[in-house]
Amino acid sequence: MRTSTPLRAAEGADWDVVTYGETMLRLSPELASSLEDADNLHLHVAGSESNTAVALARLGIRVAWGSRLHSAGPGRRIAAELRRWQVDLSQVIWEPEETGRTGLFFLESGSAPRTTSVLYDRANSSATRLQPGDADELALQAARILHLTGITPALSSSCAAFTLQTAVKAKSAGTFVSFDVNYRSRLWSAAAARDTLAELYQYIDLLVCTQEDAALLYGLNGSGNEVATDLCATLGVPAAVVTCGADGAYASAAGRQYYAPGLAIGSLVGRVGAGDAFAAGLLYGILHGDVQMGLQYGMAMAALKHGYAGDILLATREEIIQVVNGSLGGLKR
Repeated sequence: MRTSTPLRAAEGADWDVVTYGETMLRLSPELASSLEDADNLHLHVAGSESNTAVALARLGIRVAWGSRLHSAGPGRRIAAELRRWQVDLSQVIWEPEETGRTGLFFLESGSAPRTTSVLYDRANSSATRLQPGDADELALQAARILHLTGITPALSSSCAAFTLQTAVKAKSAGTFVSFDVNYRSRLWSAAAARDTLAELYQYIDLLVCTQEDAALLYGLNGSGNEVATDLCATLGVPAAVVTCGADGAYASAAGRQYYAPGLAIGSLVGRVGAGDAFAAGLLYGILHGDVQMGLQYGMAMAALKHGYAGDILLATREEIIQVVNGSLGGLKR
């Protein structure tokens, strides 16, 4: 079994985590309303990788996010939001107002039996034009962890090539590579995802996958612990984490198994982005050399995310630690 790339020392790195991907603008009606009858829409900045970046920055982690952004107002709105939360944008490539485009998506939130639904309007956005060479090799050499997701290669053939080359460059630079499968059925089929990602796994140190995606993409069924172990064996990755919703998260790494239970969630405000918050908590633990800590922070941050309306978890480090230590909810005066 292949071993993980050792983490670069903090004092020898400019950033703890560098991540790349598309960030869009999310438009949502009121919680109990629909697009069909909405008079107003709430605007949020949203993107899997940037969601994770902000959550890490809230924990005091040095993080940079890169992509292609439209230099007009919508792109500048995204940049302003991420800068607001101390995310480094030095790896962003700005596209001209005349040719750039910011992706949009519409979100209708529902509680059972009503389904939460997403409608994308992201075709030909600036981020879909990410291509090999857009990730600065010096930036990859200056990071302790590169974090990627399966959303980016689903956007276009050039994005798929960008994702693979970026992972190859990071691995060559001795940078730890994290990859969240993050399968999106509205972007590509399971077969296309499976085939496109096949070449990537040899460069991955840590793979994150939901229990559902493991069954759909890889035909792996069983308990979370069994699936995590099988992912390592099947894909040849040194470490795998499987999230199982309310049942918690399991990890297999270096021949050891880890588990953190799910946490109780009160009234649901916003479930979208919980997986990205989990990824941030997991990476926080990895940066501290502690997989168990990563699972515990991940579950705490995923639970906290359900209390925020947008895609981004804005809990403070102190709030996150309180939840990790077992302090849940209540009224603070």
